[in-house]
Amino acid sequence: MISNQPKFKFVLLVTDILILTISFCAAVTFTVPDFWAVYEKGFYFYFSYFSLYFPLILIYLLSFLFSNLYKRNIIISRYRQFVLIIKALIIGTIINVLLMVVTNLGYFELYGKETIGYFFVASIILFALLRALSARHIFRFLAEKNIYQSRVLIVGGDDAGKHVAEALLNDKYSN
Repeated sequence: MISNQPKFKFVLLVTDILILTISFCAAVTFTVPDFWAVYEKGFYFYFSYFSLYFPLILIYLLSFLFSNLYKRNIIISRYRQFVLIIKALIIGTIINVLLMVVTNLGYFELYGKETIGYFFVASIILFALLRALSARHIFRFLAEKNIYQSRVLIVGGDDAGKHVAEALLNDKYSN
């Protein structure tokens, strides 16, 4: 199943993981004073944030997947992609807040609200700059280098089939 997926989806998945990781690091840096100094000293501190990081990222990636952010027609449209990113971030944030409240209310009261808030703001800014503005260019680059290849079967004949084939050959987003 994974081998059948186009390569641009994996490029976008890695991009999303990097953006979410940078957003998480920025949120924790703004929320917890002297985070990196304490982070280097304490194993428990490391494990605590590491165990917060994985469910957070997993929930957001599943939210992106179910919002259809890895489909070709969404990637090409900047506006639609940005709206769906905001929708997925809102849904992921609600699920993460509920998860934090249920699992660790003390942390949520101490740092959780600020961490989620900073994470949400950093994610929106980074996704707007990096994903919504550059996804079309990444997709075009992959199509031009024949990394993203697609196969099309045109059913029909006469002039309509020839017209569709000609339009596909001249389309800069297809191979």
